[in-house]
Amino acid sequence: KFAPQQNYTLSLNGGLGSSGYMLSYRYFDQKGLTTGSSTGEQRHNVRLKLDTKLLDRITISSNLSYTSRKITSPVNSLTDGGGAIYNAMRIAPNAPVRYTDGSWAYGGGNTNPLAVLVDGGNSVTQNDEFSLMEVLKVDIMKGWDVSATYNLTSLNGLREILKKTITFTNPENPEDVNVVQNPNSLKNIDTRNLQQTFILQSNFDFTFGKNNISGVVGMSQEWYTSRKFEASRTSLTTEKDPTLNLGDASSMSNNSSYSSWALRSGFARVSYNYAERYLLEANLRYDLSSRFHKDNRGGLFPSVSAGWRLSEEPFMAFAKPLFNNIKLRASWGMLGNQYVGSSDYPYLSILEAYTSDLSLIGTSATTGYVQSTLANPNLSWEKIKMFDVGFDVSMLNNRLNLSFDWYDKNTEGILLQLNYPAQIGPKPSEENAGKVNNRGWELDLNWRDQRGDFYYGVGFNLSDVKNQI
Repeated sequence: KFAPQQNYTLSLNGGLGSSGYMLSYRYFDQKGLTTGSSTGEQRHNVRLKLDTKLLDRITISSNLSYTSRKITSPVNSLTDGGGAIYNAMRIAPNAPVRYTDGSWAYGGGNTNPLAVLVDGGNSVTQNDEFSLMEVLKVDIMKGWDVSATYNLTSLNGLREILKKTITFTNPENPEDVNVVQNPNSLKNIDTRNLQQTFILQSNFDFTFGKNNISGVVGMSQEWYTSRKFEASRTSLTTEKDPTLNLGDASSMSNNSSYSSWALRSGFARVSYNYAERYLLEANLRYDLSSRFHKDNRGGLFPSVSAGWRLSEEPFMAFAKPLFNNIKLRASWGMLGNQYVGSSDYPYLSILEAYTSDLSLIGTSATTGYVQSTLANPNLSWEKIKMFDVGFDVSMLNNRLNLSFDWYDKNTEGILLQLNYPAQIGPKPSEENAGKVNNRGWELDLNWRDQRGDFYYGVGFNLSDVKNQI
């Protein structure tokens, strides 16, 4: 199939005094490789960037972006069960695509994949995406500045899934009829996502003789909310650009969901080096996650590292023609993981509406609520602790590079969702139930060189690790 792709870009940029701007527009269109109009994408994108400097100390930067995206895809995945490619691999090779009268042929136990792509309906997703980033930076003095950054990303999307009924009739036997996707149906899914980030930080970098000290201290706040609403009906009176009100009212169905999370952090980093010979760095961050109970919400994560560039020592001057760099290093640090898969609120019990088939009160079905998830208020951060020692060596004008690391990594309180007996009923939330140790070493040896305009490189890697769960 002929599937052209178009991509056009128009941009303008310039400046006025201490201000500069850049405006761009991009149009992208790609037809799908599958038959019919079952796949494809269209995208419009507009970007505007503004930079302004005030009083030689204040810099304001704005970056705005708007994207309108339309994606067309088959009702079912191409490769999963029921998809066109899946069925094409399973259908008999001698099965016809169409009968002699032009109608679709039936592929026996497997649906005609071409009929599904052409006349089986499709899924159309239309998203409007907007992003904004504002940065305010103030230079207090040489080597010291304070900045504030605000970032917003918004997505409003509508997905329409139209399943059309396909009727296969044998022209030699009109009573031989097979119907697929009956009744037809239409589902609309509306999605609204909003993520915001605010960062306030101060950076410094000072040099005193052979001493250099630099670092950063600040805080950040992230918010995320997601809303989803979906509705569907079957037995549409028409399959040509239908709306939900054209479906059978008795088949209507709807559902909605809402989720949110937040993360507040404080962080600091200090780096020191003397004559690019002795290197020290310390990091500290404290995070508060909304995914955990208020008593376990905080996590403190420090790290330290040190390096010694042996090649910069005066007593190693004799080796300079051969060794470009010899560095010994060691580090220890801790990281945290707060991502829970089952729910954004694993420390809370979740109730879901349930309608009984039995008429417990009167003659109508009774709707009540059941606990679907067990709460775990003791859940806390998964922590990863790692110790590493190693060295780096560069030789022969940096053409030969050798790196070696020995590490010991411990992951504690791994967030796992364990299996409970079905008799309990509700599914469990995650627990800090796992512990893993990874201990090993890794050796990297690389040679890079040039012969005229020809560049080449050869690499060798050797490693060994022992895992204990």
